[in-house]
Amino acid sequence: MSAKVPVLAGDIGGTNSRLCLLRITANPDDQHELVDNKYLHSFDFKNVHDLLTQYLAPFKGTPNYPRFAVFGVPGPIKNNSVLQFTNVQHWNSVNGEELAKALGIEKIVFLNDFVANGYGIQTKMVKGVDYLIVNDKPIDPNGPKCTLGPGTGLGVGYLTKKEGDKYHLVCGAEGSHSDFPARNELQFKYMEFLQKYYSVDHISTERATCGQAIVPIYKFLSGQIKVSHDEALFEQVKTFTGTTNSDTQLQLNNQIVQKGLKKECKLCEKTLEFFIELYGQAAGNVGLMYLPTGGMYLLGGLSVALQDLIIKTDIWKKAFKDKGRLSGVLESTPVIIIKVHDLGMRGSTEYCRRLIEQASK
Repeated sequence: MSAKVPVLAGDIGGTNSRLCLLRITANPDDQHELVDNKYLHSFDFKNVHDLLTQYLAPFKGTPNYPRFAVFGVPGPIKNNSVLQFTNVQHWNSVNGEELAKALGIEKIVFLNDFVANGYGIQTKMVKGVDYLIVNDKPIDPNGPKCTLGPGTGLGVGYLTKKEGDKYHLVCGAEGSHSDFPARNELQFKYMEFLQKYYSVDHISTERATCGQAIVPIYKFLSGQIKVSHDEALFEQVKTFTGTTNSDTQLQLNNQIVQKGLKKECKLCEKTLEFFIELYGQAAGNVGLMYLPTGGMYLLGGLSVALQDLIIKTDIWKKAFKDKGRLSGVLESTPVIIIKVHDLGMRGSTEYCRRLIEQASK
């Protein structure tokens, strides 16, 4: 077994930042050694430099001080610089090389959080535990891959591999901010509803299909269809006027999802069915862009929560492949749901492992 190298993997979030100090080798089959694992409240610090300085202080001068550090960040990255910490807006931009020099670390790399997920899906996983098969189609191990996941936004990423390369290259994408492609009368009405709801002209696929869309969809459908509903929840949603990712909206989202899955509220069921149709439609559009013969990976807690609707009904699958003359292309595309809750952290750790591998050559 190769000597283990201390590394710091991180997931920098708007509320909490998870930092995981590990000792690992370049061999993906070797067991990682966990040294420390902490969640720090991001808003308690002036910037990422202060956060890391405080965290690393107890390890300064010890054999566990990290040689490499890799962090997944929800924000745009250019030339290893975080241009903006999307959810911690009082933090200033930072460059990985400059931060590494200041902290005495050989190399620090910043990854967009969905790029980190792309490295995460390349780690070893167990079928049924870490992932589920949506449609059992053959995966080309050298083919393009893409990732898609509805959460606060609608994350999109893709992976490519040149002939002779050992690994896939992970690339970020912002395709979910393209125009929402309404395709029938109900969807056109939904788009018009969202324009009024958010007081904007441009409705993106992300706005219409992300996790935050659950409450607006419920509100929209309540005025379009007459079905039974949970009266208490109906009144809560009716009086809710927030349009951001607030705690109240998250609670309402959760109630709608749970009552819909348990078939306790018909309007909630219809909300989930409408959402799943939009999700499948968006996934099909992404599939046409990247032709992921290496697999389309559905990420995030909402994909996991709605797994039965995605796998066991025809709603998502029909919307995914219903692309006219190119329907056959998507029919043969392998689709996988990733159940791993710390995929970004796995991705940051995998990138650290590759840095060790590269340095040992």
